[in-house]
Amino acid sequence: MKPTKEITTGEKIIDSRDVIARIEELRGELDALVSNVTSVANSEDREAARKPLAAWLGIAVDELPEDIDAFAPNLYGAYDKSDEAHELAALEALQSQCNYGDWRHGESLIRDDYFEEYAEELASDIGAIDRNANWPMNHIDWKAAAAELTQDYTLVSFDGTDYWIRA
Repeated sequence: MKPTKEITTGEKIIDSRDVIARIEELRGELDALVSNVTSVANSEDREAARKPLAAWLGIAVDELPEDIDAFAPNLYGAYDKSDEAHELAALEALQSQCNYGDWRHGESLIRDDYFEEYAEELASDIGAIDRNANWPMNHIDWKAAAAELTQDYTLVSFDGTDYWIRA
């Protein structure tokens, strides 16, 4: 399987399918590491299996709880010190806010500080304006147009950055 790309708050538009794929990839990595720890019986092999899990979480091996099975569902949330664990926690928090539209089949999340430009591009894409015309293009209040467009959207937060998703 081709690795997915890291999803960051620097992106102007995020596709929900990319979020889903990245969560699945990161969750799969973490689950495999947890499974490696829980599947070994002897303590020497178990300790060796704990090292890559601790590294993925960005912590020292002695910071891992002894009972990984009981703690595994919330493991990364408690130890989101690595880039991967932090990204997984942030993406799952984002996804939990996004019960709108057609999340599983593709919804766009538009960064708040890009939304005005997005509104102008959307107006052009749907044929509502002619980008080549000077008039009335140079007189349109795009800030007001974008504000009105937000009525069809809901604001969600991704790792401290606001994004709009169609409601």
